[in-house]
Amino acid sequence: MRPIITLTTDFGEGTYVAQMKGVLLAACPDARIVDIAHHVAPQSVAEGASLLLEAATHFPPKTIHVAVIDPGVGTQRALLYAEIGAWRFLAPDNGLLQKCAEKFPLHRIIRLDNKSHWRNPVSATFHGRDILCPVAAYLANGGDPDELGCPVSSMVTMESPKIEVRGERLTGLIERIDHFGNLITNIPSLDFSSFEGDIVKIVLWNGRFSIPFRRTYGQLSAGRIVGLIGSSNWFEIAVVQGNAQKTLRSKLGDGIVVQLPLQIG
Repeated sequence: MRPIITLTTDFGEGTYVAQMKGVLLAACPDARIVDIAHHVAPQSVAEGASLLLEAATHFPPKTIHVAVIDPGVGTQRALLYAEIGAWRFLAPDNGLLQKCAEKFPLHRIIRLDNKSHWRNPVSATFHGRDILCPVAAYLANGGDPDELGCPVSSMVTMESPKIEVRGERLTGLIERIDHFGNLITNIPSLDFSSFEGDIVKIVLWNGRFSIPFRRTYGQLSAGRIVGLIGSSNWFEIAVVQGNAQKTLRSKLGDGIVVQLPLQIG
């Protein structure tokens, strides 16, 4: 099977992603390159980690996932190769791989310090192109991970926001906002299984709202605000055929409190 390499960045529009693909294809013409996301909020390692977990684990074993959300590029922060679950990852050591490593077994980590697999010269501000992509191509061509550098025992971790549960009251935050403006929280689906058809109360920074909880968007008319469990099993808030981010004037990282209906009997 042809090797699969995915790309996740905060590069948005422009030529940066194309440059990375050019480096990959020049070194490994057989590679199949898949874009996971390139509109991660700039420098948002937390959002990148969330997206990586959401998408990367649906790929075949041995897929190489290259992730570049790297506010510390050019500093002393390390670049890593990691084997997590059935997949291989290349990313800066800044917490970007944390969510995947919390969800799946972390088999090994190698710090990338063998410069023979890098481009020369290396730009101080584009390690994704000049280090991570050449290393990804080396691996895709059958290269030995042991040749990449020195094993390390741990990665940098982010401070993970905790879900606070007090009775029927759940406190979390908006962890991701998708293309449709849906507000995806870090509150998992487990606490919502029995409330379909009920009203849940949410508290955001700009007010309190009572919204219906439904299984899917189409159960309400256009313009209605709805709470539901999305495809990645997190509680989210949406506006049917609209944009919840604009309607509720919310942003990434905003706190949210969800008051579930009381169960009687």
